Amino acid sequence: MDTSTPEGREAFKREYEVLCELAPEIMKKEDLVFPHEMSPLISTEPHFRRVWQCYREHYLRMRLALAIENGDVTQ
Repeated sequence: MDTSTPEGREAFKREYEVLCELAPEIMKKEDLVFPHEMSPLISTEPHFRRVWQCYREHYLRMRLALAIENGDVTQ
């Protein structure tokens, strides 16, 4: 279902409202967010965070070394 179109949003809203009626303790109508508007989920799992931090540091060092080599910045 493409929620970036008016027809898709309406269809998604109908489905969401049905789910709200079926399980009101889990889903609330006021919490409706269309999938294309959701922000990406970033994991808080510790291993993922350590690996991500390692990658960011490596990428920063690599780009800095390249910039120094090209003369874009000084040592």
